[in-house]
Amino acid sequence: MSVSSMLDVDRLAEEALSRLGVLLELKASFLFLKDTESDIYCVTACVGMEEDAGMTFCPGEPLIDRVMKSGQGTIQNYIDRQIGACLCRHLMAIPLKAGGEILGVLGVIDKESSDTSAAPFNQEDERVAVAFSGQTAIAISNALLYTHLQSSHRQLEAALEELQTTQKQMIQQERLRALGQMASGVVHDVNNAISAILGYTELWIMFPKMLDNRSKVLHDLQTINTAAKDATHIIRRLRGFYRPREEGNTMLPVSLNEVIEQAVDISEPKWRTQAGEQGAVITVVRDLQDIAPIEGDDADLREMFINLIFNATDAMPTGGTLTFHTRVDENRAVLEVSDTGIGMSDEIREKCLEPFFSTKGERGTGMGLAMVFGIIQRHRGTLEIDSSVGKGTTFRIRFLLAASSLMQEAKGQGAGALPPLSVLVVEDDPVHLAQIVRYLEEDNHKTVTATSGVEGLEKFHKGQFDVVITDAVMREMDGFLLARAIKNIAPRKPILMITGHTVDFDEEEEQTEQVITVLLQKPVILQLFRRALPKAVEVGRGM
Repeated sequence: MSVSSMLDVDRLAEEALSRLGVLLELKASFLFLKDTESDIYCVTACVGMEEDAGMTFCPGEPLIDRVMKSGQGTIQNYIDRQIGACLCRHLMAIPLKAGGEILGVLGVIDKESSDTSAAPFNQEDERVAVAFSGQTAIAISNALLYTHLQSSHRQLEAALEELQTTQKQMIQQERLRALGQMASGVVHDVNNAISAILGYTELWIMFPKMLDNRSKVLHDLQTINTAAKDATHIIRRLRGFYRPREEGNTMLPVSLNEVIEQAVDISEPKWRTQAGEQGAVITVVRDLQDIAPIEGDDADLREMFINLIFNATDAMPTGGTLTFHTRVDENRAVLEVSDTGIGMSDEIREKCLEPFFSTKGERGTGMGLAMVFGIIQRHRGTLEIDSSVGKGTTFRIRFLLAASSLMQEAKGQGAGALPPLSVLVVEDDPVHLAQIVRYLEEDNHKTVTATSGVEGLEKFHKGQFDVVITDAVMREMDGFLLARAIKNIAPRKPILMITGHTVDFDEEEEQTEQVITVLLQKPVILQLFRRALPKAVEVGRGM
C-alpha cells in the first residue's frame, strides 16, 4: 500500500518516517502535528527514538517558530542537543505543507556513517526531505479530513438517534395526552353501564319477589346485558386506540368507511362528552359513499382519524359541525375531513405539519398533525389542506385503492352451522370455564374441561378432540405453551385462544402466531364466540 492511500494518520506518519529513514540513512526521525485545540505540536510518530513526554514543542521554541514563520526547512549541524531521549548532533526540520497550510513539522536526526561521528546534513538532503514531506503532508491532510468526516458522521448518527428517540417519546406523549383527554368521558360512559347493572341486581337482592315476574326479570336481564355490552365496547375501543405499534406493519385491505366509524365511536368521549361539558355542541356528519378498500394498516388509519377529530374539536370551542365525506376519484379513494372551526392563517397552515409546531401552548405537543402526515406518507397517500381564518378547515386525503382480489381474500369464509364437536376447554377461572361450557352445550357440542395447562395436556393425550379452547394466562403452563405442545403432537389441530390482554405477535414470537388458529378477546360474548369457533375449525382444516 502506498503512503498516499493510507487513511490512518498514525500509521501513515510512521510509514513515512520509515521510508524517509531508509532513503536518507537516518539514525532517527520524528513527526509533529499541530493539536487542533491548542498551539502545541505533539509527536505523532517517531522512528529510532523513544516517544515520551518530552517530545513536545510549545510556542516560543526557536526551531519550531523559525520553520513555522518562514515556511522553509532548516538545518542545524553540530548542535549536540537532547531531543526527547535521543542525543542529537545534527538536526533538519522540514514543514509539512498542504494547500498553503502548515500541518506540522518533520524532523530528521543524524545521518548514519561508517565512522563514529555522524555526517552533517547538506542541501541535497534538504531537497529530498522537502519533496518527501510534501507528499506526506498531502496524505496526512487527506487522512485528517477522513478522520474528521468519520467523527462528523458519528456525531450525526448520534444526533439522529437522539432525535428519533425524542420523536418516539413525543409520539408516546401525544397518545397519552389524547388518552387523557378521553378519560373523563370514558369514566362517564363506564359509570352509566355499571349503574344499570348494579341497579337492577340490587333491586332483585332487596326485593326477591320481583324474581317471580318472569317478563319483568327478562326485561331487566336484557337491560343488564345491553349495559354490559356497552362496557365491553368501551374497553375494546380503548384497546383499539392504544395498542402497541410495530415498525413495518403489514398492509391489508381496509375499509375507510369502517375505520372512520370506529374512530368517531372511539373519540366520542372527546367530541361529545367533554365538549358538551364545556357548553359546546359538536355534530358529526357522515357522508360516506360506497368505496372500495385501500391497502393499509387499520390501527394507524384509526389513529390518524382520531387525531383529526381531536384537532377539529379543539378548533370548535363553541361548537360546530365535523363532516366526513368519502368518494372515489378514478383509482383513488378521496377522504375529506371538514370542520367549521376557527381555521388557520396561511402561515400556520404551511407549518402545521412540522413536528413540535403547536398553537395550543402547553396543551399540545405539536406531534398530532405530524403523525397524521407520517401515516399518510406510509400509506403512499397525498394530503391537501384548505383553511381560512373563521371559516374552518378541510383535510383532503387521497389513497390508492386496493386490488379487489385482496379484499375477497381478507374477508375469508363466513361462519356456517357446525355439526356437534368434541371440544377440550382449558380455563383456570371457574366462572369463565362454566360460561364457555354453557355456550358449547347449548349448541350441542360435547366438552371435556381442564383447569390448568398441565391437566389440559394430559386430557388431550387421552382423548380425541375436534378443537381445543384455551385461556392465555394460566399458572404452571400458560395457553401459549399448551398450544405449542399440542401442535407438536397434532400440527393441524385448531386452537381457539381466549385472552383478556391485547396480544401483538412480535419477531420473538413468530412461532406463537403459527400455533394459535383464532384469538378471541374477553369478555366472551355468545355472538362473537359463535363466529370464532367455526372460523377456527375452517382454518384448521385448511392448514
